Amino acid sequence: MINLKGVNLWTYDYTEFSRYVLCVTTNGDVNMNGRAVMGRGVALQVRNRIPGIDQVLANRIKEEEGPFTGFLDNTIYSFAVKYHWSQKASLELIKESAIILQDDAEANPEKIFILPRPGCGNGHLIWRDVNEVIKPILGDNIICVTNQR
Repeated sequence: MINLKGVNLWTYDYTEFSRYVLCVTTNGDVNMNGRAVMGRGVALQVRNRIPGIDQVLANRIKEEEGPFTGFLDNTIYSFAVKYHWSQKASLELIKESAIILQDDAEANPEKIFILPRPGCGNGHLIWRDVNEVIKPILGDNIICVTNQR
């Protein structure tokens, strides 16, 4: 895993044939309208930029019967950090998501996965604690970014 500070998540090209994959931190909640709860942070930004992605994620959450980590399309990857949108992020769920992401990254070595620091914004975790859990798991085609310097 490569750590980058002072990086705007949206400077990367996430178009269909790009080599970059945006990892969006998510939860396992579906609202009353049948759409995934994507109301804050990177999830909200993605929902606003990609109409219908909340429905795609909701379908995967329903299939999994809980949080989903995996591809939503060729350029968007769900990285589950919370079971419920109102909870604090779970280090155990982040570890599970990191293992799944690493498996998918190994299966797609031509791709570079851009991951915001999972659980460290609206998940209320401390980066030092999260980094300690995911650093031994994630490989070199995963870049963990923060816009903080």
